[in-house]
Amino acid sequence: MKTIEEKEEDKSRHKRWMQTTKALLGAVRKETCQPYSIPVVPDDLRKSNESAYMPKVVSIGPRYKGKKELLPMEEIKWRCVTSLLSRTFGQDTIETCLETVIDLDATVRASYVDVIALDRYELATTMVFDGCFLLELLICESKLDLEIPIPFNGISPGIEVKKMDYVISDLMLLENQIPIFILETLFVKLLGSSNQMREFIQNLALPLFGYTGKLMVKSTSHFLDVAYSYVEMGWVDKEIEDNEVPKQPQQLPKQPQQHLNRCATRLKAAGITILSMKNDDDINFKLTTQFDKNKGILQIPRLTITQTTEVKWWSFIAWEHHKKKLKTGVVYALPLPFFSRI
Repeated sequence: MKTIEEKEEDKSRHKRWMQTTKALLGAVRKETCQPYSIPVVPDDLRKSNESAYMPKVVSIGPRYKGKKELLPMEEIKWRCVTSLLSRTFGQDTIETCLETVIDLDATVRASYVDVIALDRYELATTMVFDGCFLLELLICESKLDLEIPIPFNGISPGIEVKKMDYVISDLMLLENQIPIFILETLFVKLLGSSNQMREFIQNLALPLFGYTGKLMVKSTSHFLDVAYSYVEMGWVDKEIEDNEVPKQPQQLPKQPQQHLNRCATRLKAAGITILSMKNDDDINFKLTTQFDKNKGILQIPRLTITQTTEVKWWSFIAWEHHKKKLKTGVVYALPLPFFSRI
C-alpha cells in the first residue's frame, strides 16, 4: 500500500505530465519547438572521422556536460553569463530564467533524439547558463552592445572568446547544440520582446560564424542549422541557369557518366573566364556566381582553408544526413546532394 505522501507525489507527477505534454503539443503547433531536431551523429559518419564530431574546447547543452577536457572553459562561460546579466537587471534575473526554463523541460527533451540523463533541475541549469553564454557572444560587438552596454565601461569576455577558432567550430557541432527557442525565451526574459525574434537571433549568429548578410528563414532549430541554411540559401539564390551559358559553335562530346550541375571545363570551352573573388569569409555564398554576360566573366569566392574548416564541413554533412533521413525515412551512407553542387 502506498502512503499518503506517495499518493500525493503520484498525483503531482500525473498533473505535471499532463501539463508538459499539452505544452509540448502547443510548442510544436506554434513551431516554437522542432522535435528530434538535435540528433546524434550516425555511426557510419562517426567512424570515418570521430574527432571531427567531438567538441575540443566548450560544451553546449547536455551531451558533453562535465567532460574533463571541457571544464576549463566553464569559468569563462560563467563570466560571460555575468556580463549578460549586468546589462539587464543584475543577478536576480537568473531566478526568473530558471523558473521559466524548468517548465520547458519536456519541450527541451523532445528536441533531442537521444535520452538526456540529466534531471529536470540539472537540465534547466544547463539550458539557462549555456543559453546566456551564447546570447552574450551574440550581443558583444553587435549594435545591441551599444544599446545595452555593460555598466562602468565593462568589456565583455565574449570578445576574446569569439577569437578562439576552436570555440566557434565547437558551436557548430551537431551534437553540441541547444534549441534556439531557449535563446528566444532567455532574450525575452532578460532584454524584452522583439518582433520576428527567431530571425533576429539567427542574424545575430551569422557574424559569429564569419558570414555576412541576412538569413530570412521561417524557422531554424539550432546554430548549425542557421549556418547550414545560410549556405544552402546562397547556392539556391545565386545559381547560374543553363540558359545563361553561351552556346558553343561546336558541341562537346557527351559524357553520360558525369552528373555535374555545372562544369568548369564546359564553361571555359564556351569562352567564359573564371576569376577568384576576394572575400573575408571562408566561403561567402552571398558573393557566389557573379556573372557578367557581356564580358563573359564568372567570379566565384575563394575557399579559405583554416584549422576549423574540416570540422565545419563534417558538421554540415551530418546535418544534411539527418534532414534527408527525416524527409525520406531512409538512411544513406553518404547523402550529399548539397556538396554535389560545389
